[in-house]
Amino acid sequence: MAGWWRGPRNLRINNFRQVEGSHFLMDVHELNISRIAAVHQEVYYRKFVYVEVAPDEPTGLYDDPDEMIARQIERSGFANEEYGLVDGKLPVTREEYDDGAAIIEGRPVDIVGRCALRLRHTSPYNFIIAPFMSPINNNKFDYELEEFLNRLLQGDDVFDPMCEAINRLPKREI
Repeated sequence: MAGWWRGPRNLRINNFRQVEGSHFLMDVHELNISRIAAVHQEVYYRKFVYVEVAPDEPTGLYDDPDEMIARQIERSGFANEEYGLVDGKLPVTREEYDDGAAIIEGRPVDIVGRCALRLRHTSPYNFIIAPFMSPINNNKFDYELEEFLNRLLQGDDVFDPMCEAINRLPKREI
């Protein structure tokens, strides 16, 4: 079983599929993948995949997306927006998704069971994919990993130091 890591943000990967071209869907995350690096460390349990994502356009559902993006980048190092997708094509706000109802063509409509949660990255984003038994799955390393990933997004040349730090992590025991 594999998961994705971005510092303290990490989850199991249940579904990963290509949507079109460089666009993939990883659970609820829409990913416009721009670069991938398969990292072959010294031993099998240290292998991982680094994934970099190009930004997608905001959905247009929210006011002042430029300000929202700038605030999120300042706070987290990246920006995204959550929304619902009704019948695979009509975007609705996260609030409408949570409520299970939206105003569509001027009328309130029940969207329960017809709406899927989506998370779109509106700035460059990156993360690591690795098995759950990887040394990366180490909460003592979460914030150091997050710092490496944010610095990579800022253009700093810290990929090799990140790999070296991962290679020094203790092996997970069953």
